[in-house]
Amino acid sequence: MGYSHYWFQEHGAIEEPVWRRICNDVEKLIDACQVRLSATVNGSAPPIVDAEQIVFNGSPESEGYEAFAMHRVPKNHFYFCKTAGRPYDEVVCAVLAVAAEYAPSAVRVISDGPAENWQAPVGWASDVLGRSVPNPIL
Repeated sequence: MGYSHYWFQEHGAIEEPVWRRICNDVEKLIDACQVRLSATVNGSAPPIVDAEQIVFNGSPESEGYEAFAMHRVPKNHFYFCKTAGRPYDEVVCAVLAVAAEYAPSAVRVISDGPAENWQAPVGWASDVLGRSVPNPIL
């Protein structure tokens, strides 16, 4: 199954204060998720959320697929994460929604799935973060 999410970082680095806000929320989302995440598909390392990058995948038990990797200073302008709709997809969508919310001029998101597929992940992120996180696909 080729279900993927795509994002563009066309305008250079995400400013450090904005990146810190994104990372703070991503850490809350990772802590709250019911899916075991790892930085690698074999489950050998915890997710990475630091001053330069956010990297995670589903662990072997949660059927990881391709790693999600977002960089504060983009190495490219176009990124994607093929999740095949596996359980960690909810976290990928939530992280992309938060990044697009805080850095709308720096992060533009598109998806193989329609906006309706994002309702549950965005709703979950809103519940975890205690605010309304906008759907980046609308």
